[in-house]
Amino acid sequence: GGSDLFGIVLALGSAFSAAVASVIMKRLRPGEDLMSLIAWQLVVGGGLLFAVSLSFEVSQGIVWTGTFVGILLILALAGTALSTWLWFWLLQRAEAGRLSLYLFLVPVLGLFAAMASFDERLGALQAGGVALILLAVMRAMFKVRTESAAPFPARATQAVRRMQ
Repeated sequence: GGSDLFGIVLALGSAFSAAVASVIMKRLRPGEDLMSLIAWQLVVGGGLLFAVSLSFEVSQGIVWTGTFVGILLILALAGTALSTWLWFWLLQRAEAGRLSLYLFLVPVLGLFAAMASFDERLGALQAGGVALILLAVMRAMFKVRTESAAPFPARATQAVRRMQ
């Protein structure tokens, strides 16, 4: 129903904003200021999300245990800050199109993390999906490497053919 559509719109909006942020960061080339730029991005974004959550979420209170704080720190530092910094650092040094291929590996890594953390089993459907993703990424990486190794006239011809 309506909530499904809202979730789809949020997911598409998230992907769109991540793509826009990648393009902006690629053009900005912040260099040494990359860490402070990302820190401000996370502080401002986190503050806005916190403000919105106050009006939409019903708080049931947080039990601040050592486990909770540890998981929160891992998610905030390794899962968000470090991965965001690493993405934009790589984006400054490599082609965005080639790097974006690695984003297809996120669900695969999520499955493996769930297997390691929660003893989940990989079913035949998931294993097939993982195999297809890995094969597609490897094929695309090989194709990108082959095209970028081609001499300029061949690359220009390939680009024109793609536009037709």
